[in-house]
Amino acid sequence: MTLIKWKRSNSIFDIMDNYNILNNYLKSDDSSYYESEWNPSFNINEKDKSYNIVADMPGLEKKDININIDDDMIVISGNRKTINNSNNKLLCSEIRYGNFERRFYLPEDVNKNEIDASLKNGVLNIEIQKTKPIKSKLRQINIS
Repeated sequence: MTLIKWKRSNSIFDIMDNYNILNNYLKSDDSSYYESEWNPSFNINEKDKSYNIVADMPGLEKKDININIDDDMIVISGNRKTINNSNNKLLCSEIRYGNFERRFYLPEDVNKNEIDASLKNGVLNIEIQKTKPIKSKLRQINIS
C-alpha cells in the first residue's frame, strides 16, 4: 500500500507569505538588506503661539538625533543602528535601520532662537515659537 501525502491547495495569501518568509530567510546574512534607509514618520501642527513637529523615533536616543537650522529650513537627521546579536540567527526582519534626514521649510513668522526639543518614549517633539505679530500703525501722508 502506498501512502500519498495530502496537500491542501494554496491561496494567494499562503503563496505570498511563503515567498516573504523565504526571502527574509535567504537574505538573513546580507546586512545591507537590513540597513536600508528608513524614514521616521512626522506630524506638523500649528498652534496659536507655536509650531509643533512630532516624529516617531523608536529605539533612538538623544545622541542619535541632530537638529539644525539651515537658513530657512529645519534639518532633522540621525541614525538608527542595528542590534547585532551573534548568538541569534535572524529569520525575519521588517524593522528598517540606517541614516535618515528630513528638511522642512520654516514659515516667516517663527523665532529661530526659541526652539525647544525633547525626546520621550521614542517620540521626538520640537516646539518652534512664533514671533509676535508686528502691528502696523496707520499713518496718513499728506499730498503737497
